[in-house]
Order: sequence, then structure tokens, then C-alpha cells
Amino acid sequence: YDGTRALNTPQTTKRLIIRNGHLALTVEDTLAAQQEIEKIVAELAGEGAFLVSSNARTDYEGESPYIDTMIRIPAAKFDEVMDRIAKLAVKVDERGESADDVTAEYVDLEIRLETLEAARDRLLEIMKQSATTEELLLAEQQLTQREAEIESIKGRMKYLSESARLSSITISLYPYS
Repeated sequence: YDGTRALNTPQTTKRLIIRNGHLALTVEDTLAAQQEIEKIVAELAGEGAFLVSSNARTDYEGESPYIDTMIRIPAAKFDEVMDRIAKLAVKVDERGESADDVTAEYVDLEIRLETLEAARDRLLEIMKQSATTEELLLAEQQLTQREAEIESIKGRMKYLSESARLSSITISLYPYS
């Protein structure tokens, strides 16, 4: 989603889908598989991909570590990246995907934002025409409240559009024994 307001017109409604994936893989070499995952993320870094977290643990000294990784990748590359990472496995222990359509919530937020911005503009006009300090302070108090609501809605809208633009994939790598 590119941030334009075309979302709420019926002819141009673009779905906002948040996709998440999970892979649990048994691999020959967990460290080599982790490097391949990091390479995939690096290839897509120009499109916003990044490594969110990576944790390694071992039960015994000298043993290949268990590695848990979370990445964010462009939603348009979700299926391709899931397949590429799955191919690193000797055995795919788990593969799961979920999708959450947040289009209706986004459109609702957009309408609420427009309403609040109109209310804010009316309050600014009232403040310009205030005859008393009491009127001015009351309008200013309401304006502050509207501004806080506007910023909260903008934050949620940004979160939804960013979550739809970049999918999350959680990967657990287990050593092959």
C-alpha cells in the first residue's frame, strides 16, 4: 500500500492483508542455513526487508546450535521466500501461514481521521473568533484532545499499512542428527 487515499473508493479498493509465516526446519548445518536466510534478507533489503531477531542455543559444547530467527520481507515476495527457506531443510517439521484482512479497519480509521481533521479545523476557526479567554481555553482543550486522537489514528494506520507491506516469517532451525 502506497499511502494514497484511493483506498476508500469502491472502484479502487485495495485489500490490506497482513501475512505471517512460520517454518520449523531440520537442516544439515544450522549456522550455514542462518547465513542463507540472512543472504535472502540482504537481497531484499532495498525493498525494506530486515532481520528482526536471531537467537542461538546449544545443549552441549561443540554441538550445532538451535536457531530461532524472525525476518520481515516484502509481502509480494512472501511465497517465494517461504519456499526458498523451506528448501534449506533436510526435513520441514512445520510450515504455517496466516493472513489477516485489515482493509475494513483501515477504511474505518481513514473515515474517523477525516472526521477528526474536520472537527480540528472547526475548532481552529472557533479559536480565531473566540470573544473570551474562557472560550479560547475551552476550544484549545478540545483541540489538544482531537490532535491526540488524530496522531493515534495515524499511528495505527501506519502500523497496518507497514504490516501489510512487510510480512513476518519466524524460522526455527534444528540440527540434523
